[in-house]
Amino acid sequence: AGADGNQQQTNGNELAGRCSHRGTTVPASNVAELIGNTPLIRIQSLSEATGCNILGKAEFQNPGGSIKDRVALQIVQEALADGRL
Repeated sequence: AGADGNQQQTNGNELAGRCSHRGTTVPASNVAELIGNTPLIRIQSLSEATGCNILGKAEFQNPGGSIKDRVALQIVQEALADGRL
C-alpha cells in the first residue's frame, strides 16, 4: 500500500525493473556471489485471475538449485568468521 493506504498498481515491466539479479554478462568472482538475488517471475494467469500481481521467486537460479543455498552460505560464513572452518 502507498503512503495514503491505497494499493499501488504496477505492471509487469515496473516489477521487473525492481528485481535484482546478476546478469550473465557480469562474471561472479566466486560461487557465493551467485547465491541470492534470485529473479521474481510474474505468474500471468494467477495475476489476472486475482487482480493482484502474483510473483514466484526463482530459487532454482541459485547454484545448488535450492532456497537452502542461502542457509548453507550463512552457516559457512559464520563458521569462517569465528574460526570453526
